[in-house]
Amino acid sequence: MDRRVEPERLRVAIVGGGLAGLATAWFLRNTDCEITLFEARRVLGGRVRSVRDPEIGQTVDTCQHVALGCCTEFLRFCREMHALDLFIRHRTLFFADYSGKICRFQAVRGLPAPFHLLPTVFRFSLVSPAERLALLRASWTLWKEGGKRSQQCRAEMTQPFLRRTGQSEKLVRIFWSPLLVSATSETLDRIPLSLTRMIVREVFIKNREGHELWIPRVPLSVMCDVHFRRRLEGVGVRIISGRSVRGISRCNNTWCLHFADGQTENFAAVVLAVPWWVAARLLPTELVNKILPNWPTSRSRASPEACAITGVHLWFDRPGFSVPHAVLPYALSQWVFRPPFAETLRTESVNTSGDSHFAASPWYCHVVISASHRLTLGPPEECRDRVVRELQQTFAPLRSAKLLASRVITEPAAVLSPHPDWDDRRPPQDTGVPGLVLAGDWTATGWPGTMESAIRSARLASTVVSKFLQAQPFR
Repeated sequence: MDRRVEPERLRVAIVGGGLAGLATAWFLRNTDCEITLFEARRVLGGRVRSVRDPEIGQTVDTCQHVALGCCTEFLRFCREMHALDLFIRHRTLFFADYSGKICRFQAVRGLPAPFHLLPTVFRFSLVSPAERLALLRASWTLWKEGGKRSQQCRAEMTQPFLRRTGQSEKLVRIFWSPLLVSATSETLDRIPLSLTRMIVREVFIKNREGHELWIPRVPLSVMCDVHFRRRLEGVGVRIISGRSVRGISRCNNTWCLHFADGQTENFAAVVLAVPWWVAARLLPTELVNKILPNWPTSRSRASPEACAITGVHLWFDRPGFSVPHAVLPYALSQWVFRPPFAETLRTESVNTSGDSHFAASPWYCHVVISASHRLTLGPPEECRDRVVRELQQTFAPLRSAKLLASRVITEPAAVLSPHPDWDDRRPPQDTGVPGLVLAGDWTATGWPGTMESAIRSARLASTVVSKFLQAQPFR
């Protein structure tokens, strides 16, 4: 009788159930290993998450997450996960000026890249003809120079470049600032010119779909904790949520995870798909000094490496605008969204004032303030009032609308700063320590801290893990 024994499958742990951890698990699904994903929270998604407001009785996303058409790896991941139908594709960007005028920004049918947006720029009526020409000159300069003067561009920030190329204050406020600040979560004086060049090339010049918006049609918790969880468990990934890892150590050629409940488990390889401050806390001191030298182990609005994003959620008693989103020209607000799932939101009880309650379906919108760590927002009520005033200046129907409820949510360390002081420190996924791999939008991917960067890091991390596993002897 043939008594062959199946070799023992190597165990791989993924610590962190955010987008990078979920994608790493997916990319490793076809390897001959046992994959276990640990998430400290009870729900998956990490910073791609939703919250339920107990007063309002509605589930909203902490911040509006969108993908651009240039986010090819993220869109490919969603396609593989059968999740593209969870998004609505918008081929048009809507820009608003101070008076409420709306201008459409879209590709012209029949024109190939890089000429597909030229007619739209020529018709961009929110600025003067001279400002449109200045916009084209700056874009052409960024496209023409390509990879030239890379070291100089690493040192030069975007703000001086915009001044040098004749971009007016109005043009910067209406076009450059909302797009670049929302893409990087940093202010123009701290965005390297090289990164601005990459964004302009990828979003507006390289392909016809680069500027298109993909906006989730369901809350992020549904996408991550329901749909992605189901897909991963369907291919054999073991997901354990609500279990916190408190430390990692090397034990007899394996990696040992130490859990908050005092138990330990051993794995052949570990992927740390957690934020940088968590990774620095989990690793032994000698590995932190080797892999993440001088990285902080805490996060706050005062952290120099952390960029904050604030979401302002507003519920009015009547519709305020009809466009699905708008780019705003204000000092505080940059974008306003009317999420696709807003029509299905229902409130059980909205406390408006005193003991009165509103038991209908209020009109909801979501304002995003990127780089909010550079602003003085004041108390939540003050931030909300400033945002409402800006919206009322642009959208006339809101001037007579009654604000029923609001919520201000700030993610103090939403992404890593793209400033060279920190961008140059981004570690590769391969730590150089066998079996220990990093993943996350903050690791070295060539992209700012976005969902696209998270997916790219996951693909790179899965390649490192696969090579490590292939080098291991059969057990």
